Amino acid sequence: MIQGFDHAALAVSDLPRAVSFYRDVLGLRPVDTSDPATSSHWLNFGPGQTLNLTLAPERTPKALGLETDLNTSAHLAFAAPEAFLVELERRLVEHGVTPHRSRTGVYFCDPDGNFLEVTCWREKGLEEAGAEHW
Repeated sequence: MIQGFDHAALAVSDLPRAVSFYRDVLGLRPVDTSDPATSSHWLNFGPGQTLNLTLAPERTPKALGLETDLNTSAHLAFAAPEAFLVELERRLVEHGVTPHRSRTGVYFCDPDGNFLEVTCWREKGLEEAGAEHW
């Protein structure tokens, strides 16, 4: 029986750059003490939830010629409080990334073309339903 979510893995072409992006822009915490220039690196984004960045330049969306389509369902979504979305948009723009905002989330690509979302849909839905916290 499945007990929960453990990790997701993304292909990247430049591991130090990717670690920096996910750490500095998204606020993920490195859990790997190895040199980020090795073949993979682990970052934490919630209790028992990690992201494995794997050096595989030939398998990134950009290397495969995959164009980003904001209507695609193929993306990785992170949950965050609504207040973080404004800060995230600022950070993305500072790093040369164009964010796309919806009512409950921010959509964007990392430097390798991996399509990501940061969403507050649970918070928004509960707020609209009258809940005081999420």
